Amino acid sequence: MTTYATETHPSYPFPFGPFGTSTLAYDEFRRTTPVRRVSVPSGWEAWLVTRYSDVCMVHKDKRFSRDEAVRVGAALVENAGMEVEAGVLQNTDGEEHARLRRVFASHYGVGIANGQKPTLRLAGWLTP
Repeated sequence: MTTYATETHPSYPFPFGPFGTSTLAYDEFRRTTPVRRVSVPSGWEAWLVTRYSDVCMVHKDKRFSRDEAVRVGAALVENAGMEVEAGVLQNTDGEEHARLRRVFASHYGVGIANGQKPTLRLAGWLTP
């Protein structure tokens, strides 16, 4: 029988750095392997991109579109507690994403949140 070596990948998410700072793993990956595979809690593998210029390239490249991930016939994440549906804010790109953000911003923006502070304090959900 032939056996094949299986490559193991770091488990994502990574622990926080000192005092809640970003994980030290990102610094190491940015230096050594800026684009690498990681294992996610669902058991699937994902690509982690750690350099700003690479992240910008990924966001501009249609092959990495959320629209592609949720199209009919695409591989879906089943039983992982993740929604993969078209039309949901986190699963949209470009103009549709911008439109949905504008809709939500009018209800959840900084000004709205600051205006809710007195109510939240009265309810005991925010310390004085």
